Amino acid sequence: MKHKQINYKKKKSDNREEKVLQLGYRMLKDGTLLNLKNKSIGYGKKNDYKKIQVKLFDKKLNKKITKDIFLHRIQAFKKFGYKLYNIGTEVRHMDHDKQNNSYQNIEIGTSKDNYQDNGIEFINSQQRKATLASIKYSKEKIKEAKDYFKKSNNLSKTAKKFNIPITTLRYRIYGNK
Repeated sequence: MKHKQINYKKKKSDNREEKVLQLGYRMLKDGTLLNLKNKSIGYGKKNDYKKIQVKLFDKKLNKKITKDIFLHRIQAFKKFGYKLYNIGTEVRHMDHDKQNNSYQNIEIGTSKDNYQDNGIEFINSQQRKATLASIKYSKEKIKEAKDYFKKSNNLSKTAKKFNIPITTLRYRIYGNK
């Protein structure tokens, strides 16, 4: 996939990815980061982004502080340079594998690009979830639930019987609607 030109202003950044490379760390094309002793480094949970911790000098605080630096961002800096720091730019894993930081798998784009990378099935499932979460309950169903609650005086039992979230039901009974 070809890189899209993004014309955003540069965001404020401490350029930590650039500093890691300046310190002598090497990012290989396969996504492996090597330290100064040529040892592979980077850690992260099984399905999460790999990262390293590096002590960098903070000019504002006038001291060294530890910073987390994600390997995919180092690879993106190596591939795209300062375009990585444009406002609105995100790093994209083209195969959706957060552990795969290989040169050919890393692209940059917008959050919209990142979202659309998930494919139409994922997008449709997310939209279905959002729609179901925003379903409005009919006046009749709410009235039935209120009547039942008056008799039972048990909010959780009423919510379960009518399949209405307890927070929604509480609002409908005690709130303005």
